[in-house]
Amino acid sequence: MKLRRYVGLLPVIFIVACATDSARFGGNTVTYQDPKGINTVSNEFNLTDMNNIAEAMAKKILISPALRDTQGLVRIAVLPFRNDTSEYIKSQEIYDKITTILINSGKVRIVNASNDVVGALQAQQSGLYNQAKTAKIGNANGAKFAIQASLASMTNRNSNMRVNSYVFGIKLTELETLEVVWQEGRDIVKSSQR
Repeated sequence: MKLRRYVGLLPVIFIVACATDSARFGGNTVTYQDPKGINTVSNEFNLTDMNNIAEAMAKKILISPALRDTQGLVRIAVLPFRNDTSEYIKSQEIYDKITTILINSGKVRIVNASNDVVGALQAQQSGLYNQAKTAKIGNANGAKFAIQASLASMTNRNSNMRVNSYVFGIKLTELETLEVVWQEGRDIVKSSQR
């Protein structure tokens, strides 16, 4: 009987909790932050670093001589990202931010030949689908360039200070000639004291 009385109070408790300005979680107050703001909670790679790198690199790709000298839409393939840090960094998020800026510029199209996409195309050829309404193999547009990127880190510390250094590198390779036609890097150095 007592349990039913408490279960009946759950909607009221939920409404009161939602009406407050900030939520309490584990005894801590949780508030929203500006995703474009500067995050200085730790000296590890974070959203601020990812946004800064992605925006800077995408803009530099768009003004690179390789893209500037190419007429019409440029098709680019994105190759796997190399994370050479000791941290778990969702590298796909960096690529997604870079490719979003490139696509939205109206100058670039991304060729997505990932296993998932190719698998979906192959599944349409299996006979399971109406062949008059399926995408045909052999009609994809090839990429003129490929993007490769990597992130490496180094940590130095003593009894009073810890310094994390990150090196982001990205390059654009022309697929027909296999020549690297543009390359850029960016360093991020963050320190914290004890």
